[in-house]
Amino acid sequence: MKIFFRSIGGLVVLVLIGLVITFFLVRSGLSGTIERKMTSQFKVPVSVGSVSLGFSAIGFKKLVIGNTKGSVLPTALSTVNITINAPVTRYFKQDVVIDEISVSNIQLGLEFDSASGTRGNWTEIMSNYENAPEPASQDTRTVFIKRLVLNNISVDVVYRTNPKKIKRLPLIPQIVLTNISSTGGVPMHQIMESVLGQMLKSVFMKENLNNMLNDIIKNPPKNAQDLLKIPFKGLFK
Repeated sequence: MKIFFRSIGGLVVLVLIGLVITFFLVRSGLSGTIERKMTSQFKVPVSVGSVSLGFSAIGFKKLVIGNTKGSVLPTALSTVNITINAPVTRYFKQDVVIDEISVSNIQLGLEFDSASGTRGNWTEIMSNYENAPEPASQDTRTVFIKRLVLNNISVDVVYRTNPKKIKRLPLIPQIVLTNISSTGGVPMHQIMESVLGQMLKSVFMKENLNNMLNDIIKNPPKNAQDLLKIPFKGLFK
């Protein structure tokens, strides 16, 4: 009997050691994977700060998306905290359900070539994303996000013809979005793309900045709402 309990105890210890090793390996590799993928797709520098991985949530500190070459503003987007609330076991399922994603202290930088033009930094970033080659993926899992909460959104707007005049739009205290879904690809990549896409779309709608997307659509619809329904791969599903 003692031998039996010793064997069980040894097995438990080995499992715990394995979980700890897996925890640190995933935590150290996750931010780098996201950085490389987003940098490759957007063709601007992307950095992710520390990653905290728990059994019920994943947290990211300081996601920063750099700006395009020749831009006035140093960054196109930065966030202080991103928290993804879902048990770790769900990421191994075919249908990944996320209870809530919270994004806090968002700084969005929007640049236009001129006051009358529609081209700008996000037009170029979105065009890069739209034209990025998609690697073959056998992952057909789906991701469903019940709630996406965006807190404290600051938006800076500048025209490149007048680079010294940067306008800070009124703070958006909170935007809550529900029932966001995507299909195909690694779940964490789907999550990041869905969050970014929904964030941009909601801010464009709230600030009436939909026209900046027109340049990457050959025949833009007259209705701004119809414009936002056009899919930009994972970003505007």
